[in-house]
Amino acid sequence: MFTVDAAPFGFDANQHRWLDLMLNAYRDLEFVVPSTLVLAVAGFVLAWLLRKLGWKPSWWRHLLILAMMLLIGVFHGAFYRVAFVMHVPLGYDALQEAWLSGFGFSEFKAELSPLYMMLMLLPAALYLVGLILNHSGWQRVRNGVTLSLLAAVAAMGAFERYFGEEDFLRINPVVHVSKDVIKGVLFSHNMFADEEREPSAAQMSSVSWIDPAFVGTPIPPAVAGAEVAVRPGGGIPAASDFDVVMFILESVGRRYIFDTALRGEGQPNDIPMPFLQALSREGLFFGNHYSPSNSSPRSIFSLVTGLGPVPVPYLFATRSDIKVPTLGQIIDRQNAFLVTPSRTAHYFPRGLFVHAGIEIQDYYSIPDGYLKHPASDWLRDERDAMDAFIDRVSNETGPFFGIYYSGAAHLAYTDYGPKFRIIDSIDRDIDRYYNNLRLLDVQLKRFYAALEARGRSDRTIVIIAGDHGEAFGQHEGNWGHSRASYSENFETFALIHQPRLFAPTHIERPTVHSDVLPTLLDGMGVEFDRDLIQGESAFAEGQRKYVFLYGNENTVSSIDRDGTKLQLIYKTGECRVFELAQDPLESTPLACDGYEQQKIATLKYKVYQPRILSQYNASLRQASENEQSLDLAVQRGHD
Repeated sequence: MFTVDAAPFGFDANQHRWLDLMLNAYRDLEFVVPSTLVLAVAGFVLAWLLRKLGWKPSWWRHLLILAMMLLIGVFHGAFYRVAFVMHVPLGYDALQEAWLSGFGFSEFKAELSPLYMMLMLLPAALYLVGLILNHSGWQRVRNGVTLSLLAAVAAMGAFERYFGEEDFLRINPVVHVSKDVIKGVLFSHNMFADEEREPSAAQMSSVSWIDPAFVGTPIPPAVAGAEVAVRPGGGIPAASDFDVVMFILESVGRRYIFDTALRGEGQPNDIPMPFLQALSREGLFFGNHYSPSNSSPRSIFSLVTGLGPVPVPYLFATRSDIKVPTLGQIIDRQNAFLVTPSRTAHYFPRGLFVHAGIEIQDYYSIPDGYLKHPASDWLRDERDAMDAFIDRVSNETGPFFGIYYSGAAHLAYTDYGPKFRIIDSIDRDIDRYYNNLRLLDVQLKRFYAALEARGRSDRTIVIIAGDHGEAFGQHEGNWGHSRASYSENFETFALIHQPRLFAPTHIERPTVHSDVLPTLLDGMGVEFDRDLIQGESAFAEGQRKYVFLYGNENTVSSIDRDGTKLQLIYKTGECRVFELAQDPLESTPLACDGYEQQKIATLKYKVYQPRILSQYNASLRQASENEQSLDLAVQRGHD
């Protein structure tokens, strides 16, 4: 809590002392006392059964206690790992998502540092030490130490009011997780089951949206004239000759990138990302843009496929058998690659990328020659990863599709030193976050400089987008991005930059990640099957009534053209509305009465989207298997 860059729940080390944390140790008694009683009863029952079977129960008793100690250690390790990475307490929602998404013990173990492993084993180790002391004549010492610890812990409770405490410090990991799981198992069910309904039969067999609940009266294209600014021709390369580069900026929210509130009195307007701002004035900038999800896998899936995510707790996007076409396949780039300082073994659409033929260089596979700076336990230094990406792009000879997926703006907002600080203080999460936005801006500028030096800037289309937003306590308990569905969790941006193809345009209507792909394809003049895309091109008439968003905490949101945001919170059965035009900070939730059409459309989307994507992917898998069978038959014929 006092040494990491970002302690959970907005904990400020300057406002607390070690004693503040230690004083809460007495709360562990609320778990120790009842669990000891349960363990004692279980031990007596087990001993009685073993005696009936003629076995000596003494060592079984110790084995049971050791197993309980290890289980407690795993609970604590998982709880605090999630707390420090996600800034939320581990609970039923997170466990359900992990289970349904195939996040197993090997993935959990990979997330733990050696220190976490040691702490998880500590309770069992202490019990073994107690056994040794019990059999070596040190019983009095052991008993004295035990009684002293109990007295000290009990005394701590007496000083709680004087020293004060934060709510999260009261959380006993085992008690909290157990209560939340029991509550989730016993009481979680589809709170809107009686209201859900399917769209039309035609919509249930169509990937693109055609149901009147989803589409309405067309509005003019976001780009004036519904035409690409400059069509290929007259010395401009054909679409097949352009390199396409996509920057996916982890946790980069729209409200922060050009924030002018950082300027001090008498100081220049030192916004976090000035280079990105300059690019946004030269390209197609989606200025009222949302991520379709508050988590990376679903958001990245949407960016590269032009489809919305599946609005259910399990992660469809991380399945290993996804065959949905990606941007690189649609524009026919045989040479496609991804470079990222992050890990991609889990909580990343790796299967989608592998099936698309995208080569991956990540935390584990970036060549050692680029690793010049220290790495955290889950993230390489951003500068090293960008070095690898720039070299890869510089060495390509033919048209390619390259993706860079950053990590610096994710928790724990690692400090990269004075060179990238636009805020001198690094005590608060948001200060380091702003500084890391500057770091990312500098890396984008480095890339463009390399592109100019290579002489390919006029033949490269660059897409830059944040994968989702980021929260810093704007609403109570909302930190990070993945456990709430407020605007700060979803607000981000997208930019398509190639002045020879895209005239400077600022798009004001609500857009989502799935809109980027069809807009790019129209700009390049690439033909594609619009019936297999859910996004809406900025060069086409707008027919969509709503953009739909899905939160990890199982909340489905819809935003209409005028900024009316309706939310179905499946965990509690609550339906609420925010009028974003009048209430941009979402401080006044309204009842859903009077918003019946939008509610019906949102319910239909929740039913439709999982089914259609599952059916679409299944059909692609079947076609792939048939093609492989045919190839095998042909090969056998030749043999």
